[in-house]
Amino acid sequence: MAWTIAIAPDCPVALYGDALRLEQILLNLIGNALKFTERGAIQVEVRQVEGSAEEPPPTEAVPVAAIAWPRRRIVLAFTVRDSGIGLAQEQIDALFRPFVQADGSTTRPYGGTGLGLSLSKHLVELMGGRIGVESNPGEGAVFHFTIVCAERLDGADGRVVQRFGPPARIPRPAQWDEIDYGKIIDQMGGTRLLLVEDMPINQQVARELLEGVGIHVDVAQNGAMAVHLVAGGRYDAVLMDIQMPVMDGYEATRAIRTDRRFAALPIIAMTAHAMTGDREKVLAAGMNDHVSKPIDPGQLFAVLLAHLQPGEREPVDRESLRQRLCPPAGTAPAPEEIPGIDMASALGRVMGNQALLTQLLQTFQRDYATTAQAVRDALAQGASERARRLVHQIKGVAGNIGAHAVFAAARTLEQAIEQGRTDDWPALTAAF
Repeated sequence: MAWTIAIAPDCPVALYGDALRLEQILLNLIGNALKFTERGAIQVEVRQVEGSAEEPPPTEAVPVAAIAWPRRRIVLAFTVRDSGIGLAQEQIDALFRPFVQADGSTTRPYGGTGLGLSLSKHLVELMGGRIGVESNPGEGAVFHFTIVCAERLDGADGRVVQRFGPPARIPRPAQWDEIDYGKIIDQMGGTRLLLVEDMPINQQVARELLEGVGIHVDVAQNGAMAVHLVAGGRYDAVLMDIQMPVMDGYEATRAIRTDRRFAALPIIAMTAHAMTGDREKVLAAGMNDHVSKPIDPGQLFAVLLAHLQPGEREPVDRESLRQRLCPPAGTAPAPEEIPGIDMASALGRVMGNQALLTQLLQTFQRDYATTAQAVRDALAQGASERARRLVHQIKGVAGNIGAHAVFAAARTLEQAIEQGRTDDWPALTAAF
């Protein structure tokens, strides 16, 4: 099987758009191409078909027209081409309906529910685009779609259409003193946001980032509390963790969306999951986007900026915030090195606040000193789900404090528990 990706040279490398939904569409189309192509080739092409300084048309999923900075409207065209079994015209006519596959004969050998293409059509239209297919039996298929994005005209960093979930290693955030926090304060200062997160260390990291640029933050420790606070408050956005006690992020989002007052409220998932099923659940629950864990300040602020609507903001002392976050060059003291901790990465996630980072490290040592033994005990007792939850908790926290080795060991062990690879547990728990 030959596999190629061709990106036209005039395509911008950084755009504001809906990365999560775009990836879901591509996964569905490429997955279908792989499923129905036993040999030959699959090619993905990306090109720019339109770019102007006009206002992009408003869409439900990508409110780029509401962003106040100078921008250029960008329409990207994607093509997924395969040399598989192809489609007849009557099959094409019904292909984007729910629960429809090519025909009965393909349902049995290839499997699937037939929801992927229907979902893809829905997501493309949410992003102001169109989707279609050209094919003949035995001649492969060409699926093509367009989406609307926006590009900054002043050269500032945009939100790259990024990967969903954690890459092979923890991404190192930009140095805290390399981010233009002055601009972020101007654009987001005075915003009110609800942070839904059950882990105290993760709460502290997120609050430091958000309050540091003048965002007013309320905290809910579980989904049920989030539903209650949203119903009685006024928030410009919600940052929603996924795995929480009492009520998880999916159920909380669905409950919030039942109230028409909050149909357009931006709800951003915070997740370290990268499985296709988790992507579908995020979209189906009604969330607008995601930020990955551990938190990357640049990604967090870019995603919030892409979804926050213009409007009246609460008062905030912008000058004091600038003085604290934008010190003269060369005045920031060098951090002390701690074995096992990437200090530069950790400081980047707390905006250079060394006192807070020291406190978080001490809290981590105190709260999780016995977690490894608790995981071993749970596995020995057959309580694998309890063990997985413990490992998941420590994974999220370790990433935020720069404990890369702990993060990697926890992620590997969590995957082994989820997949039931019992033979691997002893070695992985020893490493953990």
